Amino acid sequence: MTSTQQLVQQIKEAGQDFEFYPTTKEIVYRVWRGMGRERWHARVLDIGAGNGNFFRLLEECDKEYGNDGGQEYKKYAIEKSQILISNLPADVFVIGTDFRLQTLIDKQMDTIFCNPPYSEYEFWAAKIIKEANAKQVFLVIPTRWRESPAIKQALKDRGAYASVLDTYDFLNAERAARATVHLISVYFGDKYERKSSPFDIWFEQTFKFAADTEKGYEWEEEKRKEAEIGAQLVKGQNLIERLEELYTAEMERLLQNYRAIEKLDAGILKELNVDVKKLREGLRLRLSGTKALYWKQLFDRLTTLTDRLTAKSRQELLVKLRENTSIDYTSANAYAVVLWAIKNANQYIDSQLKDLYLELSNPANIQTYKSNARTFSQDAWRFKQEKFTHYKLDYRIIEVTYKCFDVSYSGDVRDLEESARHRIDDIVTVGKNLGFNVRQSTYDKRWVPGEPQVFTYLENGEEKQFMRVKAYLNGNIHYQFCKEFSKAFNIEAGRLFGWIRNAREAAQELDLSLDETTAYFGKQQAAMLGAGQIKLLA
Repeated sequence: MTSTQQLVQQIKEAGQDFEFYPTTKEIVYRVWRGMGRERWHARVLDIGAGNGNFFRLLEECDKEYGNDGGQEYKKYAIEKSQILISNLPADVFVIGTDFRLQTLIDKQMDTIFCNPPYSEYEFWAAKIIKEANAKQVFLVIPTRWRESPAIKQALKDRGAYASVLDTYDFLNAERAARATVHLISVYFGDKYERKSSPFDIWFEQTFKFAADTEKGYEWEEEKRKEAEIGAQLVKGQNLIERLEELYTAEMERLLQNYRAIEKLDAGILKELNVDVKKLREGLRLRLSGTKALYWKQLFDRLTTLTDRLTAKSRQELLVKLRENTSIDYTSANAYAVVLWAIKNANQYIDSQLKDLYLELSNPANIQTYKSNARTFSQDAWRFKQEKFTHYKLDYRIIEVTYKCFDVSYSGDVRDLEESARHRIDDIVTVGKNLGFNVRQSTYDKRWVPGEPQVFTYLENGEEKQFMRVKAYLNGNIHYQFCKEFSKAFNIEAGRLFGWIRNAREAAQELDLSLDETTAYFGKQQAAMLGAGQIKLLA
């Protein structure tokens, strides 16, 4: 892990030092105490997150002082420096880059923490207080904050109050500074006490409607919009930047429409039965829907990344991405999200190989390593009475599943069942990550119970057999892997599980030549993605 001093040097040289002063552990401990019961599975946003030090220290507090062994936080960050973003842990989702360009009103959190640049602390604190959609806010700001008119007004608008939890300095911090600061907690009241939501305040300050009606408008045009956006994406253009242009124009058009309604005479609005509350809710839905729509356009085109994931990994990643479509769509945010996706996809690439290996493992399909004299009974395996390690899969595999084919009530076989399709395509995906250029998926085949299907790969211009698959009505799937894939699969699984430490050990345990094991040991690491490998063209 890069040290604070090294990071500071890097961001200074890159012109990205936006007053990066990591929060001390004593401050984080006080935040941890202040979170109280809200720590449980909390959605936590760190604004100006740096390299994620706050989350690391928060989890340390859980382990050292908690009674329940630590919490599972959902971690979110806003951070401007690309260097610091690249140093964030993979489980921290970046929901914004330049804080001035972000809105918080539609980003629902349990806790927001911010240790802002002290040269701009008034703007940051006031914006967070006005827009925070959270139960708790903790701010580390200079002790003179009470004199700030902007902060006073923000607290007044929200009907919130702030209390000082403690006073700190950074004289002995990882990056020392002379500032003396308060850690303050901002309380908005429970849902029955709150004066108004951050969105309501923004709406009322942005639009001045005088109408009083009871019926709103519904906006259902997602499909039309998707087609419209797709038609405006020119092949070869930078996808992220073109989407930002379209998104900015769409949002401006949306706000102009509402401003046009605002200018109508109050009497006309009343005659038309226009309800300001429903207008406000309509705008909320339109804003969130527009953001989600543009993020979907990006996610649907990340095939360079998603093609390397198995069905389960791909679904998990896309769910995490789609859970966070309230993020403002800007180029900087999009690049940060793609970087997050790459980090997590790379983690999936290793874990999904291990998962597949275990799912294909049973006593009939395995052989123990040379150094492993144990035998595996079917019952012990089935009921997980022992931990089974140090074995290799045979190149011929029989997998027992619930069913392989969809069958109609009349007994007609329709098609390959989805879970069976996913399993076969997952093997193809893992094969591609191991360097086998497999040319087909299950959708390229006509599946008939008991009839073999052959998948091939291309090597030096020559087409070779990758695997032969038979699926049966009783739910069994028979695989015959090519010897080269079988070697690569076993070697990489052994490496990832820690059963073999190097190519020489692999040769001894798997009865292969050193040349063979050297060729495949660590082979999957070549499948790991870097930011420059993602194709971001329309």
